[in-house]
Amino acid sequence: MDYERLLELVRDRAVLPYRESAELAVAATLETLGERLLPLDASQLASELPAPLSEALRRRSLPGEYPLSELFQRVAERTGVSLPSAREQAISVCLALGDWLDDEVAIHFRERLPSEFAELLRPPPRFQQPIHEHHVLGRDTTLSGGRAGSQHPLSEARPERAHSQSVVRSDDPHADTKLSSARGLTQERVGRTLAQGHSGSDHPLNDSD
Repeated sequence: MDYERLLELVRDRAVLPYRESAELAVAATLETLGERLLPLDASQLASELPAPLSEALRRRSLPGEYPLSELFQRVAERTGVSLPSAREQAISVCLALGDWLDDEVAIHFRERLPSEFAELLRPPPRFQQPIHEHHVLGRDTTLSGGRAGSQHPLSEARPERAHSQSVVRSDDPHADTKLSSARGLTQERVGRTLAQGHSGSDHPLNDSD
């Protein structure tokens, strides 16, 4: 990866409109990181970097120990942007550097910085798309062939028509309510309708005197 690619990474991550904005963010961040290193370490690391980066790393205007919050504050002062924007730009530069530097140089860089600074230079793990198996036992298990792992395509599926008590399961769901096939109400089935006599009677009305 070359210097121009590094600037592209910073622009994309920090959503910067111009190349010059990315250059300023990179220079400010490298200069500030260089101030947190010992002079010898800064010089050794600078020798591994292209000119624009090495010059910033060697600049060391305010060398000395300082916390991570001070890194963002110094970047804000050097770039002239707000503190939240400077924080975003500094992190974007560090992530891009972590991607861009050779592994050996990146490790050396992180070893010379406090852990909270070093973590900024550690590139995030690459996301890997999970691999889906589309064939089980030699059969197609994609959606077009049926559900994953199915032995039958959707066109051959035989889903349940209804729950166990549903009238849909009956071949003649309205049999009890159709005049042609109704077996009658409970009173009719046990022979205790009005035509057979009043409720509880032992004799139908047609036998009464």
